[in-house]
Amino acid sequence: MPSDVLSTPGSVNTTVQDEQSGLTSQYEDPDQPQDPQDMAVTHSVEMPTDAAPTGRNRSQRCLGRVCTTERQRNMLIILNLMLFLIIVALIVTRPGEETAPEPACPSEWVGYCNVCYYLSGQQEQGNWSWSQEQCSRHGASLVVVNKDRELQFLRQFKDNGDSWLGLRRWGELLLWVDGSSFNLTFPVQGSAGCVYLNGEDMATSSCWQSRPYICSKPQAVGAAPENGCGERTFPVLGTGGSSH
Repeated sequence: MPSDVLSTPGSVNTTVQDEQSGLTSQYEDPDQPQDPQDMAVTHSVEMPTDAAPTGRNRSQRCLGRVCTTERQRNMLIILNLMLFLIIVALIVTRPGEETAPEPACPSEWVGYCNVCYYLSGQQEQGNWSWSQEQCSRHGASLVVVNKDRELQFLRQFKDNGDSWLGLRRWGELLLWVDGSSFNLTFPVQGSAGCVYLNGEDMATSSCWQSRPYICSKPQAVGAAPENGCGERTFPVLGTGGSSH
């Protein structure tokens, strides 16, 4: 059985070929001398299992506990963000709550065409100046009538008696307490100093006579519109009383 010897530095390898099978075998001849430099023993160092993963080991570890924790944290962040966005959307799209309109006039007052009126009734009477003072205590004045329809509204309260109006004579002029001139189409009977509402008519008398009175003031800012101007209707309150 012929054999060929192939030598490499530091070792002697022997190749043997079987003539029948044609197989070739190679082995290292232990009897041949070797280079001492090639006889150095190589030791492989394995990384401890608890060492920090690097490179390929890191990729392998990422499939386990570490990456699972990271995925859970990311999922929690996403869920919290989605919940926050849903809450914001609900707040923005929620219809505003309607608030009840502010009462147009105080208790014991009656509203008409954005003006509040107080009718003292028979329980409260005084001369013209005293009546004006009573109205001023409540941020009002003796009634100023700027339109015929306002006077028509007041004429329905006949039970209030002959009530002072905020109109008096200054020389030849009739002036309201706010300084404006009298411009209604309804006539004023008499030539005395102060004007009162006599049922459905306006008349004059001495300003020292004692009578009921009517106060007026603008309705509260932001209050609902009132009766008589094609708007909201408010109930007519009692026309007598000492608290207003």
